[in-house]
Amino acid sequence: MTDVLFAGIRLPVRFLQCPVLFGQALDFFHAWPFEVFQTPAVECSIQVTASGQEATGYDINAPWLNAPLHEPTVTSALCSLSIELVAAFCKEHDMLCLHAAAMGFQEEHTLLLGGNHAGKSTLIARLMADGCTSYGDDLIGITARGDIFSFGIAPRLRLPLPPSSPLLDFLPQHKGIGDGRYQYIKADSPLVAPFGHIAPLTRIVMLERRSDGPAKFIPLTQASGLQGLLPHYIMQRGTAEAVFRQASSIMQHIPATCFRYASLDEAASLLKQFPAEIHAAPPAETVSPSYRGRTRRLRAIRSRAMKPRPRALQCYVQAPGVQAFSQYGSLFLTDSSSDAVFGLNRPGELLWNMLEQPLCEQEASLLLQEAFPAISRSRIQRDVEDLFSRLKHKKLIVLCRDSKN
Repeated sequence: MTDVLFAGIRLPVRFLQCPVLFGQALDFFHAWPFEVFQTPAVECSIQVTASGQEATGYDINAPWLNAPLHEPTVTSALCSLSIELVAAFCKEHDMLCLHAAAMGFQEEHTLLLGGNHAGKSTLIARLMADGCTSYGDDLIGITARGDIFSFGIAPRLRLPLPPSSPLLDFLPQHKGIGDGRYQYIKADSPLVAPFGHIAPLTRIVMLERRSDGPAKFIPLTQASGLQGLLPHYIMQRGTAEAVFRQASSIMQHIPATCFRYASLDEAASLLKQFPAEIHAAPPAETVSPSYRGRTRRLRAIRSRAMKPRPRALQCYVQAPGVQAFSQYGSLFLTDSSSDAVFGLNRPGELLWNMLEQPLCEQEASLLLQEAFPAISRSRIQRDVEDLFSRLKHKKLIVLCRDSKN
């Protein structure tokens, strides 16, 4: 049994019966200062236990996990352990965290956002081959001022790698631990920003990976940038409003752009140059008077002789405690009792206003068909079903049991 106390975390990580993983962890967290104790503390923040003398993997447990995580290899165990370490640090320091990548080049510090397979990690490694500094490829801390906070964790690449001569030349000299599915960059690379390094964020790039075609920057409005930024926050219960306020503040000062690319080398070259003209974001969208009038029109339509609802229909209303914030011409919902932050498009905003009173999906579709006669009925029905589904999933609307007739 060995305890490791990492900088910034009050309680240590405990390693039980896993000397191989423990030895690898000391190298893996090279850039995150720590102390090793052979005499265990009374409590620990995270516990790692080997199963079958490390032959069949590792179990990782922490108080905030619903059940222990089981990882089959040393590489995957180090990945999960790093995620839980970041969670422990952010919880103790009230720091918000993003599922994102970040890189520094000269005086610019870029946040890269994207879903799975968007290429965040591969792009970071490719940029490192050109001398850029990695601030992380998965979890990025965001300080109260909106600056980037590095946890000192090297990028992890999914194998096989895409074609790129500079990346293939770079990797052999900077290869860390791997398991055939994933390959880490070496933890002690000077191109990995150390734990606790803070840098001012200067731009946000939302990645869209394509199968072919030239790379292209598309400047985003502040509303579109905010819509794109919010889903990448990793929120704990009750942090939704804090996330919304920080993201809104960031979008006031930092330009956001969509970046469509296919070629890894072309993307790396453009991300380093970053044409000056895209620093100026388009003006924020404004809501036209005719759009504002549609809310009143919907209310008027609804107040007319709507047929009584069949008793079998389920109606929903806005959930208690949900707050609505208007920002950059769009409406955003937050729930202080959960981790929900949700942005609405214009038809969605109209329906949200209607949900002040019990509303069923069928009635919502009829209302939008009246308000938007140029849009096909089938599309409106699909959009309404999707919106209700997502609002229910986020628990932003609740079933109104007493208003089915």
